[in-house]
Amino acid sequence: ENGNVPSMSALGGFYYHGVGAPPDKATAAKYWEAAATAGDLHAQKNIAQMYLAGDGVPQDKSKFAHFIKLAAERGDAESLYNLGLAYERGDGIPQNAELAAQCFKKAAELGFKQP
Repeated sequence: ENGNVPSMSALGGFYYHGVGAPPDKATAAKYWEAAATAGDLHAQKNIAQMYLAGDGVPQDKSKFAHFIKLAAERGDAESLYNLGLAYERGDGIPQNAELAAQCFKKAAELGFKQP
């Protein structure tokens, strides 16, 4: 409630996984989106995936792209890979093979191995 970013991110996880109460993905999304907007890397990654899948929130690929791009800009290898996939597929952003390749290359340089 006071804007503590690590607390918002942690609460998002508690609500998403149902720690201490039944799962509530809509509330998890609220806390993760607030923490993501404030710069929390894990929240950025989590809310991005929720928007991509429509998991607890309406599917919104442009919001997915926004949050995964924020995480990728912080040098997170997994997020760079996922941003590359977004560029490759046109998930919420215009398809761009050149930018996709750049993201994949940077993710690989950072040690990311495709799942």
